[in-house]
Amino acid sequence: SFSMQNGEKGVPVYDGQFSKRFWKMPEWDKRSLYLNSTSRITNNLDLITRWYFDTFTNTLESFDDETFTTQARNYSFTSYYDDYSLGNSIQLVSRLFKKNETNLSFQFKNDLHNESSANEQDPLTEIIDNSISIGAENHYVPNEKIRLVGGISFNMKANQKALQYYTDGSHEDVLLPSGSDHSLNYMVGITYAPEVRHTLWLNTSENSRFATMKERYSYRLGRSVPNPDLGSERSKHINLGYKSVFGKMDLTTELFFNKDRDKIAYVSVNPDTLQYQNIEKSTSYGIDLKFGYQYAGFGKIRIDYSYLKIENPDDPDFFFILIPEHDLGLLNEFRFAKRLTFLASYRFISERNSYTDGSYPVKEYGLVNADLTVKLAKFVDLRASVHNLFDVNYFYSEGYPGRGRNFRFGLLLNLDPN
Repeated sequence: SFSMQNGEKGVPVYDGQFSKRFWKMPEWDKRSLYLNSTSRITNNLDLITRWYFDTFTNTLESFDDETFTTQARNYSFTSYYDDYSLGNSIQLVSRLFKKNETNLSFQFKNDLHNESSANEQDPLTEIIDNSISIGAENHYVPNEKIRLVGGISFNMKANQKALQYYTDGSHEDVLLPSGSDHSLNYMVGITYAPEVRHTLWLNTSENSRFATMKERYSYRLGRSVPNPDLGSERSKHINLGYKSVFGKMDLTTELFFNKDRDKIAYVSVNPDTLQYQNIEKSTSYGIDLKFGYQYAGFGKIRIDYSYLKIENPDDPDFFFILIPEHDLGLLNEFRFAKRLTFLASYRFISERNSYTDGSYPVKEYGLVNADLTVKLAKFVDLRASVHNLFDVNYFYSEGYPGRGRNFRFGLLLNLDPN
């Protein structure tokens, strides 16, 4: 398969406590080439492969003011990205042993990031990362009620190049700090279904996440300080869940506890500058609830709620940013005469922090949306929608307001015979 996307993007104007920024992206282009294959080697052995090559070119322009016409001030610039990712994944699926399914996997990825500026006096940046993952996973089903799963993987990332250089020879090339990192991950889980209507599960795992190029090297357009030595974060997880289905009603609940070390967090160095850093420890715990009910033959209601508490035990005054403690979603759908569908939804997000020192918190908000769909023909629907019905003034993060009341109207063409 091959896909091509040519695009441009506007960037919301920052309107917070610090200096305003006037940005837009006249170029946001992607090309993707994929080769996917599945081979039945024997009746009990499959080989699944995926090969890909992705390219990404991007232009970001920063202007002097809201007219978006001049670039004379110090904070104005034009930045270019020219990136690619090349890699593959190979998976061997075995059912050679009775009641077992074993998966062996290998993944390789090569990432290259080229960054330049319209100002020839600015350095060009070239960063290359290689990553490899080798894993094994086994599912064992001794009977219809019990399923056991276990897996392990070894992961490695190595930086091949991290360089800043000047094409005009005005400065010496700067070799940025680089390095390698590795981790061993595992997971073990059991699922028990005493009958079709009830399912219980318990999982425990330890996994890791490598620091990305952006987290290690990006200045984030003057807002961040790079941290090339940023290490990977590691987390231990325990999940206990239960799902039940009673006729037209379903309920799912899951308790979770996570213990992290060297967690990657966006830390406030000062009010106008941040940096990705490894903090020593963090713990988080909470609950996810999902409830659904169909009533009167034409109505359906869904309730989704998440509670998440995250803390840094070494620094009680440390605030994790953009993580709400409460997240609630309500949805009610009515169907009339098989041609008319009315859907109303409500989403509540509790207060979040924009900076790790607790300054400039983002207030909680609740949004109401409504959609009315009329089926005109077998494959054609007419839909009218209003989002943010009560025109709530809310923010995604400090300085970035959300969209006010807005309307959509259009035709939907559905050619799916099902």
